[in-house]
Amino acid sequence: MGTNLRTNLKKSNPYYISKHRRLELVHFCLQYPEWKEYLATIKNHGTQDEFSDPTGEEAVKRVLYSRNIDMVEKCCRVSGGDIYEYLLRSVTLGESYVLLSTKYSIPCSKDYFYSRFHRFWFILSQEKHMF
Repeated sequence: MGTNLRTNLKKSNPYYISKHRRLELVHFCLQYPEWKEYLATIKNHGTQDEFSDPTGEEAVKRVLYSRNIDMVEKCCRVSGGDIYEYLLRSVTLGESYVLLSTKYSIPCSKDYFYSRFHRFWFILSQEKHMF
């Protein structure tokens, strides 16, 4: 599966991150729908014996998925502002500006969208680095 990214940022760009770091973050964000679905359907799947704690395992999974979802949404809000919803669709579903402008009538120019897009990856890289 190929990814359609505008990764050709110069190192002098304030939002520059390396190609491989960007790809890591892209694949992290593409898991967002899976996290949302799993969080909605998570149940005790562990077996009850003296060495397992199904409730504890469920709690850990809930915290992990919730933290990841919140991190992606927060970075979209910070970097996107008024185009938050469109930016979230782009980074979590892989939808391009052309699709967003055609299907959802995104209220900004392509240059503005991609400046927020690059800013998102930069902010997410910093946020994810803290964990």
